Amino acid sequence: MIDYSTYDDQALMRVISGGDGSDAAFSVLYNRYAGSLYKNIFRLTKDVLTTQEIIQDVFERFWKARERIDADQGIDNYLFISARNAVYDHQRKVIKDRTLLSQLQHAAQASFTDDRDRTAEDILQEQLGLLRRAIDNLPPQRKRVFELCRIEGKSYREVCEELGLSMGTVKDHMAKGQKSVRDYLSGHGEVALILIVLLDSLAD
Repeated sequence: MIDYSTYDDQALMRVISGGDGSDAAFSVLYNRYAGSLYKNIFRLTKDVLTTQEIIQDVFERFWKARERIDADQGIDNYLFISARNAVYDHQRKVIKDRTLLSQLQHAAQASFTDDRDRTAEDILQEQLGLLRRAIDNLPPQRKRVFELCRIEGKSYREVCEELGLSMGTVKDHMAKGQKSVRDYLSGHGEVALILIVLLDSLAD
């Protein structure tokens, strides 16, 4: 059995992108950099689970892009830049999620002040459930595009790169997805009106 731990990064990449032995070589590369990445990511997130999720995401993306990565540019540089960008994406998503939840809670309180049997949290959960069901009704690829753009807050260009789609395809999915979700919500009465307004406000 080949001891890939003796290989430098460039040699490992040749194996990883070549087929035979790629899994074993990838494991060596993972073990070589995961510790350092963990320290850098945790310093920014201050959360163990989030750090672990980001590391997993970074290496999953690395694996998917392995045939296009230029090892001569420095694998360590590639991984640390990828990790930094993943942390920024996570932070943007957290901020966006908190803002959306806050808007929904305030809107729920303002719109249902006479409904004493239901709390704002009850209404919020109903709204989020409606939104989830509306998104789940979309075709698989359109659903993924919609989630990346609207839920994770990624730009169209980022989604194009991640999914390997053209800009025109992503825009088409979003236009049709937005309409489908809006149509679904429109059939669910007053509780969905706030969601429709917020959804429209997020439209590009």
